Amino acid sequence: MKWVDSIPWIIAISGWFAAHAFSEARERRKDVKSQIEKIIEKLSATEKLGITFHTNERREPSQARDLASDIQKLERSLNRVQILDPQSLKYPIIAFRKSITLNNFDAGDFVKQAETSNLIQEISNSAFDLEDEIDGQYQEHYPSSFPYFKWPGFLNFLIFWR
Repeated sequence: MKWVDSIPWIIAISGWFAAHAFSEARERRKDVKSQIEKIIEKLSATEKLGITFHTNERREPSQARDLASDIQKLERSLNRVQILDPQSLKYPIIAFRKSITLNNFDAGDFVKQAETSNLIQEISNSAFDLEDEIDGQYQEHYPSSFPYFKWPGFLNFLIFWR
């Protein structure tokens, strides 16, 4: 048997490996997207709860506890997503937490906020910033064009079609 006779086998095996790799990447991408969508839902719910808390007539201690707990759960959920860089998320998370809990959160300081107050705007803006950072990291790791995932650094020379 000549080496030329093995070319179809090499092509078939290479094709199988490529199909398997892209299929695995697609499944990982779907799993990560599902995790991120759940986190974005939690973020939105926490933002709404924070706005509701600050626009109430009086301070509700149970809402304050729920907010603190939800923010902690959100942070833990973000740390579980492997593609997200905790260092890049650090400041948006801190800004979101501070926007809700730094001002007007303690019982002695509480004053009902108007829907248009700076505090309410800051809560919304920090939630948007955190969502943008999460989405940006997802897009960086899983681009919207072929091959739909980020190549490992040592394989960058293979990206000749970009």
